[in-house]
Order: sequence, then C-alpha cells, then structure tokens
Amino acid sequence: MDYEGVVLIVEDDETIRTSASMFLEDADFEVYSANDGFAATEMLKRITPDVIVTDIRMPKLDGFGLIETVAKQYPEIPIIVMSGTGDLNDVVKALRFGVWDFILKPIADMNILKHSINKSLEKARLIEENKLQRKKLEIANRELESFNYSVSHDLRSPLHAIDAFSEMLQEDCEHLLPDENKDHLRRIRSAADRMNKMIDDLLSLSRLSRQPLDKSDVNLSYIASTIIDDLRAGQSPGMKETATQVTIEENIQVQADIGLAKNVLENILGNAWKYTRKTTSPSIEMGTCDTEFGKAVYVRDNGAGFSMKSYDKLFGVFQRLHHEKEFQGTGVGLATVKRIIQKHGGEIWADAEIDKGAAFYFTFPDIKEE
Repeated sequence: MDYEGVVLIVEDDETIRTSASMFLEDADFEVYSANDGFAATEMLKRITPDVIVTDIRMPKLDGFGLIETVAKQYPEIPIIVMSGTGDLNDVVKALRFGVWDFILKPIADMNILKHSINKSLEKARLIEENKLQRKKLEIANRELESFNYSVSHDLRSPLHAIDAFSEMLQEDCEHLLPDENKDHLRRIRSAADRMNKMIDDLLSLSRLSRQPLDKSDVNLSYIASTIIDDLRAGQSPGMKETATQVTIEENIQVQADIGLAKNVLENILGNAWKYTRKTTSPSIEMGTCDTEFGKAVYVRDNGAGFSMKSYDKLFGVFQRLHHEKEFQGTGVGLATVKRIIQKHGGEIWADAEIDKGAAFYFTFPDIKEE
C-alpha cells in the first residue's frame, strides 16, 4: 500500500505509544516505535523516518538527548515533541534544539498529532523542493557563466584581428584613401574598441558570482569622495566652467566587500556625473534615508533622467536607455551593480523622470551613520 509517511514514535508510556501507533496506522502511516531515546537511535540505523515524535522524560536517553543526536546525524528529519511536562523551560529548550512542534499530553484528540505530522511533512517537502530548485539554479548559473566566459574569450581573437588589420590599413593607406573611406576605418576601429570594452565588462560580471565576499567596515562617504575627485580630475577643461555641485553625507558606514562596494559607487556616481554633464547647473547628492527595505543609500542627480516606462530594462545586460551618440557606455554597469547588491543580500531600485534627473537607492546590511 502507499503510506502517508514513515513515523517513529519514541515514548516510554506503553499505553500512549500503542494508541498513537494504532491511530496513525489507521490513517495510513507506516509506524515504528521505541520506548526510549537509546532504542530510537539504534532503530535509526535500520530505518529512515520522515518524522520523529518523541517524549522528553524517558529512561536511558531522554528526549533532549535524542533530539541532539538526531540534529547532528539526521538534520533533515523533522522532530515533534509530545510531552506531559508543562514546564515553559522545556518548551523553550526544545524549540532551541530545532523541534518543529510541541504537543502537550494527554492528547484529547489524536487528530492533533496527525495534523502536526502532516504539517511537518508538507514543510519538509517544501524545504526539499526549495533546495532542489536552488541547486538547479546554481547549476544553470554556473553553466551560463561558463558559457559567457568561453564566448567572451572566443570573441577576443577575431576582434583583435579586426582592430590590428584596420590599424595597419589606416597607417599604410590613409594618404591614399578618400575622406569617406578614412571615416569607415575610424568607425571600424571605434566599434572594435567598444566591443572590447563590452567583453571586459561581461567577463567582470561573470566573475562576480564566483568571487567570495570579504566583508569589513566600509566608509562609503570616503570612497565616494575619492571617486568624485577622480571624476573632477578627468573632466575636460571646458567642463570646469560648469562645475558639478556634489553633496555627500558624512560617515555612511556599511558592512561590505570594499572592492565591490567601490565598484557600485564608481558605476552609480559615474553615471550621475555622465548624465548631468549637459545640465546647466549639474548637481549630485549622496546620502541615506529610511525605506521599506530599511536604511538605504541614495544617489540623486538633476541630469538627463529616463522614462520609467523603460524601467524593466534598467538593470539588464547591454540594455541602454540613451543612445550611444548621446552618452557612451556598454550597458553592463548597472547589471553589475545589481549583482553586487544582491550578492550582499541587499536591494536596489531607482526613480527618474526625463530631463529631471534620476535617483538610485540601494541597501547593504547594517547601514549606519557614525
């Protein structure tokens, strides 16, 4: 016959043990029983129950000793405590050991026990399905990363050949070519350079999943200030006439991988700097605020912004909301940022309006102000 599940009942009171066993057998469970924790551990060498139901006060090895043994050797087996003790300390201790339910004896209706067992079986099934799905997802992600890595490397060779031969042609024949053909060569080399940058970004994105987190206390405010200093130093002389006003809240502290946190700020602040360069009075603000996901860091600018109708594309790989001629980029930066934030267990989202700027919000564990 098909059983509802395999149950091991551990109870030193023969009357309760027998009545519970008979009731569960009538409900189509396969039932085994033992009169103390030691006998149960011996039985576990021969059978693998789906659920263990145990008393606490028993000779030789009590319920807590059995729970501790099962938790170490068979952590996937749900344990239900069925005890006559009403001591709150016993209940708390049992729950701390990881039991799934606690039923007080005497049990007026054995359906209470049946319901607890069925609930535990369903929970265990869902946990196992979740583990299986996570394992499948991990395998799929590894295969996708391997594919991305292989394809990216395979693209290098023909790309380098295109760039190298077009460079030689440009150097050797430029004086013989009409302006139109010179422009064609320039476009070829420009496209090859952009493709090379896209491959670099794709490889960096692929490596993120394999890179372990090395968390420490990180001062995002300090990192942001150094990034802004670098952006100011790298801007063209003509841009100095419309200096970008930058406000950074002091001492924004998080627990994060410092290298990855810097990558996040380089991308988000770099985008804010880039998309405000055509604004009359460009400004960028970085600070913290309370959100439904807890305290978040935000970076807000008054630049080009974007349409929220295209929001679903914002964090996608190679998805760009602005034309390449307007603002350069490979379309991988925000995908990388999202991967980093999620790797830390955080959230990231944005809000924007065309020509009125954009605001990006992201969370790290334990964001605090000092």
